[in-house]
Amino acid sequence: MQQARSIAVVLLLLKAPSASAQECQAVKNDVSGKYAACMAKAEKGFVLKKDAARYAAAQGKCEGKYAALWAKAEAVGYCPSVGDQSSIQGFVDACVQSVADALGGLQLPKDAVTCNAELGTCTTNLGTCPTDLGACAAGLGACQNDCVASVRPPLRTGEMTSYGAGSDGDLRAGAARSFTDNGDGTITDNTTGLTWEKKDDAGAIHDKDNVYTWSTGTNEMDGTIVTTFLAMLNGGGGFAGHTDWRVPNVSELETLRNLEAANPSTYAAFNTGCVPACTVLTCSCMLSYSYYSSSTDHDLPTHAWLVMFSNGSPIQSYKTLPGFVRAVRAGS
Repeated sequence: MQQARSIAVVLLLLKAPSASAQECQAVKNDVSGKYAACMAKAEKGFVLKKDAARYAAAQGKCEGKYAALWAKAEAVGYCPSVGDQSSIQGFVDACVQSVADALGGLQLPKDAVTCNAELGTCTTNLGTCPTDLGACAAGLGACQNDCVASVRPPLRTGEMTSYGAGSDGDLRAGAARSFTDNGDGTITDNTTGLTWEKKDDAGAIHDKDNVYTWSTGTNEMDGTIVTTFLAMLNGGGGFAGHTDWRVPNVSELETLRNLEAANPSTYAAFNTGCVPACTVLTCSCMLSYSYYSSSTDHDLPTHAWLVMFSNGSPIQSYKTLPGFVRAVRAGS
């Protein structure tokens, strides 16, 4: 009954013709709280059932309801902030996951509950997090930067299937993963802070089938990976407004590996809607082949390290051989 009254209040505020900024903020705060409660319930189900498919379905329902209610809130207008759906969602996900990890015997991230003064109450009662989100909104930008700095590797491998107590899929140890499509042909990893180039099938510089050489035979990184690929991305005004695109090192490249997936072994953000002629604004492509990193094999300097995304394993190859590459840049 209480939930029905709460939903009615949300709908009333969404329909009010003279909605104020305070009302929009109140609605968003309520939606954030419901999303946090929904995700906590999904975590509860996973702890009890250890059913990865069921957990993924529950998570999808939570995200769908959240996105729909958030869109309705912003459609009314008068909101003090707009376009913050993904950032608020990522923040709530981190809070919920911190609670789940702590209850599972892990320590809370040292900075995750201190990055904003208003979050001090979380240390004694994390159940009040949704209530405090309204006050936290003003300092969310600084809070996110602090959280990103505190949540660093080791990262989760993505494996969700349990192969017995203590296995990777059972413990799911490490920092949780989430990604944001920036709508400009790039994807930001909310956990590492890295921003990645998307790949498409449009036949231009971002085409998934393009291959480049690491070296001309000097063992130096002077091949077409630099003279053609990076030169085009960083030329003029740059790609997506930036001119500091580079080839990732092998550790960075391995962060795109998802051990719960194969062919390609990556996250959905990097392999969605890849159809002929699609562009980086409409799709995201990843091949089940090896991608170059900027790292060299110390014992065999004629070889560079690559990551094979059929199963996510690191391999070595001659630097003069053509290979695939995806650009990255640090920060925002």
